[in-house]
Amino acid sequence: MSNTLDLAEVVGYTPTPTANSSINLVLKVVGTLSILGCLVNIVLTLLLGKSKVILGKMVIMLAIFDLCTHIPLVLYSFEATLSRFTCEQIGSWVEYFGFASSAFFTTCFAHSLYHSLKNGSVDCLSQYFMRYIALAITLGVVVGTSSVIFQFNEYTQISREESFCQPRQQGEFLWSSLLMMLIPGVINIFGCLFYYIPTIRMLRLLEEKQHWGLLFYPLILIICISPSMARRFYLLLGFNITNIVYLQISRGLYGAQGFLNSLAFGLSREICQACCPAPTKKAPESLTSSFASSLAQSFKSVENENFSKS
Repeated sequence: MSNTLDLAEVVGYTPTPTANSSINLVLKVVGTLSILGCLVNIVLTLLLGKSKVILGKMVIMLAIFDLCTHIPLVLYSFEATLSRFTCEQIGSWVEYFGFASSAFFTTCFAHSLYHSLKNGSVDCLSQYFMRYIALAITLGVVVGTSSVIFQFNEYTQISREESFCQPRQQGEFLWSSLLMMLIPGVINIFGCLFYYIPTIRMLRLLEEKQHWGLLFYPLILIICISPSMARRFYLLLGFNITNIVYLQISRGLYGAQGFLNSLAFGLSREICQACCPAPTKKAPESLTSSFASSLAQSFKSVENENFSKS
């Protein structure tokens, strides 16, 4: 059975050396960019003093979780750092701890922005911040530990000189695939959509553009993990997507999340103004105080608009 996605019954798919090399090249490039992007985010947040406020701390935590996801992916792509231990044990734990923590923390980002807009205040950020961290780390530990217990990653030797690491795939129903990838991924895709759509509507109504960069985090998560979630779903049904282009795109997007998150933050209006302030303009406020003031002002305009309509 096959189509444009090369759907085939799962019998233990092993990529050819050429396909494996191309996927590793993608992981090396996007993974390295993601690691550098996360480090830049952390350094920028610290140097600009944004780490003193809640949103800045959340940016740093998300960057750390993304680092945990992408460092093992880059190590997998080099033969010198790939072994059964780095693939199936330590690398698996760190990767899926980072994946789950980053996904749930991104949903927490969407939740915080939604409630800040809904309440017209950022006070809720202080209230929820430690809960966000506790939730993300707890679920990350559960998923990471489960990935080792269920041996979710699989180390395969293609030849004497070449090997690769990938999530385990066999013909039978794999509970580990459901627990490690599909359930956390789907929960956070729908969680981000649940908060993202009404938040975008409110921001458009408020004509508030100063902090739209932070809203890209949920959208980036949805875009980056959806192809991988689709493939895991097909694997649960007993089929595998073996099209090399799809595999490259899927792995590339999965490995690019940290890089895209860093772009969303680094190219946001406030960070650009802080790095290159205009000489005639007032220096930007802190990440939280400017958000609070813009919320209050914009929220008042919405109340006046609603009053005039009634």
